[in-house]
Amino acid sequence: MDKVTVAVLNYNGKDILPTCVESFRNQITDGFKIEIVVLDNASTDESYKLANGEKVIHLDNKHKFITGLNAFVKLDAGYKIFVENDVILAKDAVLQLVNAYQPNSIIQPVICYPEDGRIMHAGINFVWPGYGFAEKTLKWEVDVFATTCFMTDSSVLEKVGLFDENFAPAYYEDVDYSIRAKKLGVNLLLAKQAKAYHLANFSFSKVMTKWQISEVCHRNREYVIKKHFKGLDRFLRLATVRLLDSTIRPCFYDHK
Repeated sequence: MDKVTVAVLNYNGKDILPTCVESFRNQITDGFKIEIVVLDNASTDESYKLANGEKVIHLDNKHKFITGLNAFVKLDAGYKIFVENDVILAKDAVLQLVNAYQPNSIIQPVICYPEDGRIMHAGINFVWPGYGFAEKTLKWEVDVFATTCFMTDSSVLEKVGLFDENFAPAYYEDVDYSIRAKKLGVNLLLAKQAKAYHLANFSFSKVMTKWQISEVCHRNREYVIKKHFKGLDRFLRLATVRLLDSTIRPCFYDHK
């Protein structure tokens, strides 16, 4: 490939956007060009001005995080990478993603904690509809890819379509998209040598409390089950989610 377009979703990232953009400027490549586009999700801190000359596309933020994902889907580019503004990539991460990429796939890097490099997750292990756990084992194929950072190409996105805006503002949109993609024969992969460091909750913690996040997760867990599972099996799974959420209110997707 000759070029990879990197789309950075930014919302009030004054403290982190320049560092994220710089991590892409400093990438080691093997002759291909990296084009950076900032998808600014109606920031109120004018942080998009800190993109330092990179192309900026202004969004309306109507559906929050989903707005940025769908702007990425519609982006006129071939091979492309989506990344949140609170993600810093290792210097060879894009090269590793490109080298590991296969046609008809969505591939993600290993997401790590920035303070010590430990694995935050290497995809999501979807052990029970409504509940998933961070996968720590480096497997070639993943159950659910993380929308934190991923690479694909336009033909895949055209096949699967837009992210479901009913998951707004976010959480479990990646589960839904992964299920839909797999049904269409798209492979969900992990680039084991590619590392991305994520400042978890940098964005959502600014606008939502942990309780509000848990409420959204509960609603979206139920929506996943209602959308993709039918019959008695669906109702049993719904009952399990409601029972667990009524007692512990877990949110296994608090990495955004």
